[in-house]
Amino acid sequence: EIRETNFVAAEADNASAKTISTFIIDMARLDPNIIRTHIHQITGLLTAESHHIRVAALTALCSVIEKLLSSDELDDGQRKMRDDLLKKLREQVHDETAFLRQHYLQLWTSLIQQKKFPVKQYLPVQR
Repeated sequence: EIRETNFVAAEADNASAKTISTFIIDMARLDPNIIRTHIHQITGLLTAESHHIRVAALTALCSVIEKLLSSDELDDGQRKMRDDLLKKLREQVHDETAFLRQHYLQLWTSLIQQKKFPVKQYLPVQR
């Protein structure tokens, strides 16, 4: 059902956007495999009009990286997925909304502190 949700209509209603965001974040924390299965839909939400939905998408992607893609023993496909997700996350530092940029920096800092990805991945952010 969530896959078929009209996010454009939900964005018009702030309460709906918050509810959907809460669901996405909770789902990512409880079962990041579900988020990984629908990763293209989640990454598509990074361009949603509602900053609540964009924050939820960021949080979900970080949850996938943190819980599923942070091992040293990733295969090539998993490593590519992790690198692609990190690239998408880095792009969010330029978001127009200060709230989202702040949230992005908090998530990014958390991933770095937990050592959830290679050093070479966060060096571009420091430049």
